[in-house]
Amino acid sequence: MVKICPKCGTSNSDDTFWCIDCDTKLVDGISLQREKESESYNELERRKDIPPAKRIELPTEKESNLLIYGSMFKIPLLIIFIVIIIGVFWYMFYNVDIAYAGYADTLYWENIQNNDLPWSDWSNLDTPWNNNNVQGSTKTYWDNSKGWNNVGEINVDYWFEGDTIRTSDGWTFTITKPMDFSIDGRILDMRVWDKDDDEINIFSPCDLFIGIDDVKDNPDNYPFVTTGYSNRCIYTVFTGGGTEYVYFRPHVDNNHIIPHSKKVLNTLKTLDVGDLVIIEGSIANVHGQKGRTKINWVGDTSFETFGCQVILVDSVVVN
Repeated sequence: MVKICPKCGTSNSDDTFWCIDCDTKLVDGISLQREKESESYNELERRKDIPPAKRIELPTEKESNLLIYGSMFKIPLLIIFIVIIIGVFWYMFYNVDIAYAGYADTLYWENIQNNDLPWSDWSNLDTPWNNNNVQGSTKTYWDNSKGWNNVGEINVDYWFEGDTIRTSDGWTFTITKPMDFSIDGRILDMRVWDKDDDEINIFSPCDLFIGIDDVKDNPDNYPFVTTGYSNRCIYTVFTGGGTEYVYFRPHVDNNHIIPHSKKVLNTLKTLDVGDLVIIEGSIANVHGQKGRTKINWVGDTSFETFGCQVILVDSVVVN
């Protein structure tokens, strides 16, 4: 062990108390040397705590090939999965099926007075339905002043090619005719539809709410109020007696009219509420497509079910 002179840095023997070069007292040199020895000791202890290096084994050639081929297969599988997901969403958003189902139903005024409303369609009625202002009254939707201002015209907006309807805006509708159909009744109410409001309005310009049998012959015995039309449906409230209400429901219906000729269309434009008519034609099931959008329009075949008939009309006779 040596003593280092703090002044000149000379090394001196351990038993020397004065520097041999500058006569400086060497007591502090001992402390300095011990501090250095302590630092060296701590560094050795710190290195003992460092874990030994692990041995890394490289994969064999066979294992390397498996890793490479596995990665090669994962990428195509991932691409296929992404393509499938995109395809499903594309099909969902770009293949649109639209179903139309007209309806004609009548509520009894007492049910409305008691707030017995079966569907949300009736929940916004703002008329005070009570005995004083509705019983025995009739109010229709139709007003001649509303006219036929913007309806589809045959051979202009649509035309027939056999049992196919083509429209000027690119729709193709195929018609199947499950049965012949005729109505001998009275027009109780009617609605003309704007051709620009819906695709089917182009070739089906109007709905006729028609009563048959005793409703046709004695309409004053069957008073009702039309609350409105919506989505090719008619909503009415019967304001007569309970017995007449039971008879009224299966003897009225809403009929979606498809004129099969210019003559039929021109006759339709002359109709008014109260007219007695004989309508002949076929029940029509209509299936349309434009691009990836499809329309299915299928009606009922009888008045008793309260559904609407879609009728391809060949003739209209006004009595």
